[in-house]
Amino acid sequence: MPLLLQNVNFGDGEAIANIYISAFFDDPFQRTLFPDMLFEKQVAGVISRWPNNYIDISACYKKVVDTESGEIVGYSKWTFAFTVAGEVLKEPRGK
Repeated sequence: MPLLLQNVNFGDGEAIANIYISAFFDDPFQRTLFPDMLFEKQVAGVISRWPNNYIDISACYKKVVDTESGEIVGYSKWTFAFTVAGEVLKEPRGK
C-alpha cells in the first residue's frame, strides 16, 4: 500500500468525517460527550461543520491517500492557534 501525502480538497469532507469519527467513536471521552449517539449521526455532524472548518485560513489540512485504491486513509489538520504565524505561514488554497 504505497501512501501519498496530498492537500485536502473541499470534496474530501465526507471521507475525513468518517476517518475522524472512526478514530474516536469508542473513546471513553467521546462516549461521555455523545452518549447513545449513532456513528452515522456523529459523521453527519462533522460533515455539516466541514464548510466552516475548511475555509478557516489559519488551518492547513493534509491527507494520506493509498495510491493503489485512491482511498483516503488518514488526515491531519495543522493550525497556528493564538499567534500571528498562521497569517504569515498560511498556504494558499487551490495548490
